[in-house]
Amino acid sequence: MKKLCYCLLSVFLLANCTTNEKKEIERINDINYSVITDSIYSSMPGTISAIDGNVYWHDATGIENFIHVVNIRSGKELCSFGNKGDGPDDFVLPIPSVSPTKGFFLKDTEKGIEHLYTVDETGAYQIKKAKYERDMETTALAHLDDNTTVNLTPGANNLFKIIANGKVDVCGKFPLSEKYENSFYLYQGQITYNADKNLLVYNCMSLPYLAVYA
Repeated sequence: MKKLCYCLLSVFLLANCTTNEKKEIERINDINYSVITDSIYSSMPGTISAIDGNVYWHDATGIENFIHVVNIRSGKELCSFGNKGDGPDDFVLPIPSVSPTKGFFLKDTEKGIEHLYTVDETGAYQIKKAKYERDMETTALAHLDDNTTVNLTPGANNLFKIIANGKVDVCGKFPLSEKYENSFYLYQGQITYNADKNLLVYNCMSLPYLAVYA
């Protein structure tokens, strides 16, 4: 299993190495499920995430209120937020990600802004705003905690950029060993973090490739 290490030794040991140690694979044959709602109409490539008893679905082609929050228990939409535009609180290139503790992040790497939304049971939400330097290399990201992100940088020299409390490190090998001029488009994909199992997952949209980092 490839691992990301040497980047955030004091926080997360992530390594670019392989191991011959066999890992137990959890195989699930029967999954109980329930229908939350049958009224989500979204365009791809949107995302769907779940946290705090709510489902957050991203309508990628939406302009106004493109993030919709649906309560898992009631199946009703609690609220929606996020607008595209040139206003100070609008997004140009929004990147959604789930907070591993509480809430939902929207980051705009072109404008250098990030909003953390926390939604209560009534649908009211609060916004915690932050500003960062513009970052045109990042196309997707996952929060390991509220101050640490792993950013996907498909056009850079390394696949990942890790930002922790303002400090930056790079690591990660690309799915293919050869170098390509169109790597920015070739290695586009999604990354997500499972806080319960401490696993980071990257999948490439152009290639049949999925990697899990522990």
